[in-house]
Amino acid sequence: MRVETVVIGAGAAGIAAGQLLRAHGRDVLVLEARSRIGGRALTRRLIGNICFDAGCEWLHSADRNRLLTLARELGFTISKVPSSWSEPSIDTNFPLAAQMEFNAACAAFYDRLEVASNLSHVCRSMAGATQSRRRNRRDGLPLPRPTSSRTPPKPASSRDGE
Repeated sequence: MRVETVVIGAGAAGIAAGQLLRAHGRDVLVLEARSRIGGRALTRRLIGNICFDAGCEWLHSADRNRLLTLARELGFTISKVPSSWSEPSIDTNFPLAAQMEFNAACAAFYDRLEVASNLSHVCRSMAGATQSRRRNRRDGLPLPRPTSSRTPPKPASSRDGE
């Protein structure tokens, strides 16, 4: 069998990627290593047709998660209760002080990640401006003058006290 695209993993993202590619006319094969599809999502039906989520049970980033729309379309009840992710479900021999230190380190990491992300946008913007100047130089166009609020230093011979 010959396919154009192979998607590795039949979790939510893999299934969605396969559907999107197929909708755009691609021949797609979605591969899953487990004996079931769904990735982290795993719902077991108990006696009395009771659904028990043994895998993921939250829609992360629900304000922009496209699965929320699908869940509503399929008739699932959406609970808007805040998650209890920061509360341990079992005693993990992880002292409270160490948990607090870990949470602070995670918060600092995500703060740095956001700063780095913002810097990467600035760097890309600066790189674009540099490429634009190179193109202008190559094409014989006048180069834009850099703007600066700093005044240039005076020549050494006219500095006071020298």
